[in-house]
Amino acid sequence: MAQRYLVLRSRLSLTFLAALALAGTSHAQLSVTSTGVPFLIDFDNTLSGVNNGQIDGSGFVAAAAAGDLDADAWATNGMSDGSKALGADATTGDHARGISAGGVTTGGFYAFTVSVGNRALGVQPVGADWTPGLLTLKVDNNTGVTVSSVDLSYLVYYFNDQGWSNSWNFEWSLNNLTWTPVGALDLATPAAAGAAVWTSNNRNTTINSLSLANGSSIYFRWASDDEWFRQP
Repeated sequence: MAQRYLVLRSRLSLTFLAALALAGTSHAQLSVTSTGVPFLIDFDNTLSGVNNGQIDGSGFVAAAAAGDLDADAWATNGMSDGSKALGADATTGDHARGISAGGVTTGGFYAFTVSVGNRALGVQPVGADWTPGLLTLKVDNNTGVTVSSVDLSYLVYYFNDQGWSNSWNFEWSLNNLTWTPVGALDLATPAAAGAAVWTSNNRNTTINSLSLANGSSIYFRWASDDEWFRQP
């Protein structure tokens, strides 16, 4: 049976907090260069290493042109067209479904318009796409110091036009191999259909007890799957 929900994310804010000074550099992806200063991903305005201007669903490109996501920052798993590794371009099929206001049924990544002037990076899961699926964001520490904690907040939107349920859960890693889930941020969309409108959900956390050296990276990942068969 086809997956029927759209699960979105938008307006992700990161703040790195410092510990002590070290040396080293790193390039590409989102480069955080200051501690105590929020870095905002809103998918409407350019953030170097993440997206070039307002996204238009044209895909992931290392040399991102207007409307593109930066391929160096993002990795995906779970699409029938195949996974996309960090640094790999993906500009067709499941990875480039274009702009939509919601209510689509073809699986893949979209630039969803969730309100006037506000687009979000989103995905339409179906039976062969994104059930399960992963979306990974790589972030470089170029603050000049070791980072001891990261404040993170984001909005998740869903479009509840049909009866099905999805999970949208967060985890992080310092090596892109071993992942730490943050259960307090878990989201499952309603199993029963409701209004065909975008509903936003706030999520935030502080990742403590880090030793993220200058020049190293941290990875944030969102995992999704069907929840229908796990409903009580």
